[in-house]
Amino acid sequence: MRMPEKYNGFFSALVAWYSANSGWINGGIIAFILALGRAVFYGGKIKESFVDAFLTGFVAVTSVPVISPIVVRIIELTPGMSGVLTKTSELNIELFIFAFIGVIGAKTLREVALSRLRKANDVGGKDE
Repeated sequence: MRMPEKYNGFFSALVAWYSANSGWINGGIIAFILALGRAVFYGGKIKESFVDAFLTGFVAVTSVPVISPIVVRIIELTPGMSGVLTKTSELNIELFIFAFIGVIGAKTLREVALSRLRKANDVGGKDE
């Protein structure tokens, strides 16, 4: 029986996909590793640390495309900073936001979101 020829198109497609999305993939990995290290360093259980790190990486990957343009526009609107950023600087800002979200972690993000929701509900309840 003769072996079929190797199909190298899959690997080249995988490399092309990684090349196109490397910023998001690397950022998610950075956020995951930082959140895992933070949780383990502060005495968390391994299973909870992995869950927190996975959620933090997911939040980072989904929120950076929204946060990054806002940060870039704020920098560009600052007096004297117009035209300062290059494409490389914008990518570095994205990596900084990934790392920042990784350091904060999913638990802190959840607590902040819940406190905002409670505050919004309390304000609505006082008017009635």
